[in-house]
Amino acid sequence: MKNKTIKQLVVNAMYIALLVVSSFISIPINQIPYTLQTLVVFIILVNVDFKNSLIIFILYSIMGLIGLPVFSSFGSGITPTLGFIFGFVISVLFSMIPFESTCS
Repeated sequence: MKNKTIKQLVVNAMYIALLVVSSFISIPINQIPYTLQTLVVFIILVNVDFKNSLIIFILYSIMGLIGLPVFSSFGSGITPTLGFIFGFVISVLFSMIPFESTCS
């Protein structure tokens, strides 16, 4: 039981680190910088269960709010992208909605 908990903590920390690194990588298209952060959000939502993905995004948001430069362009605190970051937490809730296939 203890090994499973430690393993999950390490996995969560690795996903948080991946989220932080992906927020610094931006690809400018038509003078608008797109970060790889959204891709990593979807990777987390697909690979991690509900509880742990919620923990990952809340911890990431708290890290930025306390002043660590984890948001895009090394931002922190209450920035214009904060609503986008809280959207990650809301995306966890939408990822749990079962979708029915419309293809027959």
